[in-house]
Order: sequence, then C-alpha cells, then structure tokens
Amino acid sequence: MNKQTAPPQQASIFSDDGICVVCGRPSPPTLVAGNKVTLLWCTNDCTRIYAQRWMTPKQSAFVDEYLVDLNAAKAAARAGYSLKTAVQIGNENLRKPLVQQALALAMLERSQRTQITTDKVLTDIELVKQDAMRLVAENQTMINHAAALRACELHGKHLKMFTDKLDVSGGMTLNVITGVPDADDE
Repeated sequence: MNKQTAPPQQASIFSDDGICVVCGRPSPPTLVAGNKVTLLWCTNDCTRIYAQRWMTPKQSAFVDEYLVDLNAAKAAARAGYSLKTAVQIGNENLRKPLVQQALALAMLERSQRTQITTDKVLTDIELVKQDAMRLVAENQTMINHAAALRACELHGKHLKMFTDKLDVSGGMTLNVITGVPDADDE
C-alpha cells in the first residue's frame, strides 16, 4: 500500500464544515457508554479507510493489542516494537490523533458487540453486592464478606474514592543557598 509522506494536519476526517473527507456525509452525533461524544469520523468504514491510509502496520497492530489489556507498553511490544522502547512508543502512540480515533472506534465497536456499558457493569456490581450482603436467616451473618467488600471497592474506584496514583499539583519554591561555611570552618 502506498502511503503518502504525512497525514493532513487535521485530527479528524471532517472538513471545517463537518463533512467527511472520505464519503462526503455530515458528522453524526453518537453515544459511547451512555455519554454523548462528538466523533472524529463519519462511519466505521470511513475511519478504517482513513486509518489504513495513514497508520503504519505496527500502529494498526498496536490498536488491536491495546484492547487486550489497555496497557500501552505491553501492546507496543506485542505489536512488534522493540522491547527497549515499548514504553515510550506506547505512550507516543496513545497521543497520536489517528491512533486515538482508531482506538475509540475499536472500543465503540466492542461495546456495541458485547452490549457492555458502564451502567451495566455498575448494575451487575450492585447485584453481586446485594446478593453477597444477604443475611442468612439462622445466624444473621452475611453470605460472602469478600464478595461484598470487593463490590464496594469496585464502586469506590468508579467514583474515584481511592486512587492508585497520587495527584499532586501546585507550585513550590526552592531556595538554594551557597557559600554557607561548614561548622568545621569556623
């Protein structure tokens, strides 16, 4: 396949007036996992055509591999990038608009195919929690403490009540003083 030297500067396959550059149709609004989003492509077919034109085979493989575990470094390594540079390449790929579009499309297709949405997952977690917290009539104890705790933990993670990473922001001033004599010099 002949690839042109560089993709166009636009991050979307739509012209400024919202018309698809592949097929000429206007941009459709859509829902992803219950949230309204503005897609950067016209249809799945147009995105594939556009992506095939501009993405390298390794980038296409990266998109497929990223869906396995949502780990950019592992996806880059499985896609054929060097193990030494997999972390860097994975992060670079995630920042490329065309790769982002291809990933969003692949995730949308997976969600439609499996019919799994955020709401469904949260509903299922709640049902597991309610079942696990049912009391056994004889001794009034919960059926499964571990399952109930895990369900509560998943709800908390969804609400970002607990984070695995520390989000630090703000400023700091560091004053470095040089030329202060040591105690031995006095």
